[in-house]
Amino acid sequence: MLLFSNQRATAYSIGTRVQTTTSPVMVRSIVNGVANPTAQGVVSTVGSKGTVIAGDYQATLSGVMHTWNMVSWDDTTLVSGWVVVDVLGLAPPTLPTATTLAPGSVATTSAELKGYVNPNGSSSTVYFEYGTTTGYGSQTPSGGIGTTAMNISTTVYGLTPGTTYHYRIVASNSGGTTRGADQPFTTQGQNYTVSVIASPSGGGTYTGDGSFPSGSSRTVTATANPNYTFVNWTENGSVVSPSASYTFTLTGNRDLVANFTGTVTPAITSPAPGSTLSSSSVAFQWTSGTGVSEFFLRIGTTTGNNDIYDQSEGLNLSATVTGLPVDGRTLYVELWWSTSAGWQNADYTYNAFFTVQPNLSGRKQGANMVFSWPTSATGYTLQSTTNLGSAAVWSTVSPPPVVVSGQNVVSTPMFGPGMFFRLVHP
Repeated sequence: MLLFSNQRATAYSIGTRVQTTTSPVMVRSIVNGVANPTAQGVVSTVGSKGTVIAGDYQATLSGVMHTWNMVSWDDTTLVSGWVVVDVLGLAPPTLPTATTLAPGSVATTSAELKGYVNPNGSSSTVYFEYGTTTGYGSQTPSGGIGTTAMNISTTVYGLTPGTTYHYRIVASNSGGTTRGADQPFTTQGQNYTVSVIASPSGGGTYTGDGSFPSGSSRTVTATANPNYTFVNWTENGSVVSPSASYTFTLTGNRDLVANFTGTVTPAITSPAPGSTLSSSSVAFQWTSGTGVSEFFLRIGTTTGNNDIYDQSEGLNLSATVTGLPVDGRTLYVELWWSTSAGWQNADYTYNAFFTVQPNLSGRKQGANMVFSWPTSATGYTLQSTTNLGSAAVWSTVSPPPVVVSGQNVVSTPMFGPGMFFRLVHP
């Protein structure tokens, strides 16, 4: 049986860390200065620790005056209450518990450092150490947290983008200092902007613009609109790539221009498309176009046919075609051209030359024959021969005709026993 005396008149001050020095220790309630003879709890282990939450109280137990402290035990399974100070002694300080937690928000030049500290009953201070190595080298300001266990966080600034850092939490109390485990993190890389415009604005479209991390590989791609072709990529007026897809490593902001040029499509300009041809021999002419490496001309009597003419014209911008029909039928003309995009073509139609055969009149006038035909019948030539059939050799009659009263008139001498004459149209 324990006997208590009142030899100690002063209890421990509030907040003092204490521990039991004997066993068992009875925990009691006190009402009006009288301690309950029946214990409301028992601390059976010597060295059980707690914190004084009230004290220097005088109360009797079984008629004997004692000095009491109210203790809150670290072991939460024990009942907190009044204890005679004679069974208590100062508890040795306990190191705080310090746990480094994963960081919170990490940006390009800042990061939120996190940790958890349990002071273990002794008033503690905390701070973070941080740096680019496990030697750290920098620390946050120290701050007190008292005896309350809590999560700790603070944000550090001025960090270098895209860099790995290390940090740990440090807690100290009267028992000493505890350093948490190392926790690494990497700041976000510096972002740069890729700005792109098209010139002219309607020349085409592009992809690949936006904001991206420094050091990343980026590709911008240009696509020409119809009737345009891509030329090159420029920056500040200098060509940086002739390719429609341009890949580069991003080390700073880029201001790129996708340059396009309008495409000139070849077209037949003469004779006028849809017109009636003036003869059986026609010179077709066309424009050059953009990027053309070869022209090809095809003429047929039906769509897609080449039964009249089918020939490469190289880079020539004209071709004279002879032997065209003169019966007024529709002729189908195709102009083809080759570029880096392949073969393309444009289709045209014309009406073949057609005329009514003029009447040739002739009369003998002395030793000459005088021939005439209407001037409205253009393009005709008077020819003569001394034989017919396979032996015929036709030649143009001279002198050339003169116009008399709306008629082409030719006077030519007669040779030999007989001569034959005709009007021909090319």
